[in-house]
Amino acid sequence: MDKLECVDIIEFIKNLNESIKGKKLSDYNLELKILTESYEIRNLNIILKLYLLLEKIENYLPNHDPKNFINCRYGNKAFNTFINQLTNELDEILIEYEIKIIDENIYKKLKKHFLNSFGNNIRLDFGTGHELEFIYFLMILFTNNFIKQQQFDSLVLILLNKYFELCRKIIERYTLEPAGTKGVWGIDDYQFLPFIFGSSQLINTNINPKHCMELEFVIKYKNDYIFMRAMEYKINVNKINLYIYKLD
Repeated sequence: MDKLECVDIIEFIKNLNESIKGKKLSDYNLELKILTESYEIRNLNIILKLYLLLEKIENYLPNHDPKNFINCRYGNKAFNTFINQLTNELDEILIEYEIKIIDENIYKKLKKHFLNSFGNNIRLDFGTGHELEFIYFLMILFTNNFIKQQQFDSLVLILLNKYFELCRKIIERYTLEPAGTKGVWGIDDYQFLPFIFGSSQLINTNINPKHCMELEFVIKYKNDYIFMRAMEYKINVNKINLYIYKLD
């Protein structure tokens, strides 16, 4: 990624962040409700198409059972077979959900960033660089007019929230190592963007950061805030007291 691309992606993240200030996840339940009813893919907006695309990928997971690979010291090699299936079927999936880009070079970049956004199947790890790959995938869709700026709030609170949750499932299922961690149990050892977007949601609320260290409080508000979902995940995975993060 060159300097210009870095500036572009930082600006893209800033704009996404700005779009969700003070907004709740539950505010978008109605938009998701259409997926519980009869629908045709061609009639859905791009956010819901991508949401369904992630659901399809999530349904791959049972095909790749970690129990088939025992004595894996760092990460489970079933993750490798999961990524192989995704790689082999990605063209078909993108066509199914109407992600069609004529320019071959742009299409190759789109696929590369998407495949890289679920972790590294050689090192068997996942980290903040991988979630940045997904943002880059979305930015390509934006710059090629698949996503409109007025959809940024839905992109974060529907699609990215789904992506964060899916990656947590993948990390746990295949015991992926944190990529580039800066220390044991770092709050952002796997994911960082949920804390950026999650904090934007909390602007103009009465929620104090120190409340986010109380598990009962976190669980109470996890259906409204990405930040709370991220904090719940940290305590469930690391089995530690949230107060070590000193958020206040």
